Amino acid sequence: MKPEEWPKVVYVLNRGGRFAPPDTAYEGEWLRMRYGGQVNLYDEVAARQKSSYTGKYFDGTPMLWTAVDYAGNEIQDPLPLQFINWKSSHLSNHRTIGNAWLREIREENPVWMHPKDAAARGIRNGDRVRVRSASGTVEATAYITEGIRPGVVGAEFSYGHETYGAKAVVIDGVLIPPVSAYGHTGYQFRQTGTEPTGLAPGRGTGFRVNDVIRQDDHLGPGSSLVDVLTNGSAQYDTWVEVEKL
Repeated sequence: MKPEEWPKVVYVLNRGGRFAPPDTAYEGEWLRMRYGGQVNLYDEVAARQKSSYTGKYFDGTPMLWTAVDYAGNEIQDPLPLQFINWKSSHLSNHRTIGNAWLREIREENPVWMHPKDAAARGIRNGDRVRVRSASGTVEATAYITEGIRPGVVGAEFSYGHETYGAKAVVIDGVLIPPVSAYGHTGYQFRQTGTEPTGLAPGRGTGFRVNDVIRQDDHLGPGSSLVDVLTNGSAQYDTWVEVEKL
């Protein structure tokens, strides 16, 4: 890159990319860059499959329905906030909690909440809160941010361990202590939503998302709602209330 080209690159980067003028997006009433292939509105493979529970064939056309349990009973929880969860950018799965350097980056998984929802409940950033669903209750730290939609709360799912060295265990009569924090002082440096300390806590910090995820009442404890076609866990069909402790 030539020195005289650098200002142009910065100009593009600061604006998130280079975009065509809006008036070139359409040809009449049609999008200019439109998909030209075949769109299947009926999936023969899906239509040949049966529910392992009811024995009925699935529909081969796109459908939208509310959350149901394994028997097909509709789930309607009278709670105001939708609870979602996502993969942490640094703790990608349940095993990475064992990496102390990764635990230095973020010490726990706070529950994200929009300022409007927080104000309605008298909750401020860093407050300890109770998250309650129809299936369970957890305690967490509130992270108040515009980065989540009003009416929705959520958290990363890689925290809240009870094993992997999070608690003491007895093996062959010998007590094995939990993995301890290191580098910490008597001062409180933690600020929810920031990463200022570089100090690794133990392996049991934060809360376990699975404890609040909506269970399938038809299948009982230890189960969760699922997408009946793919059997994927219904991660976004949990509704909760959040209360300040």
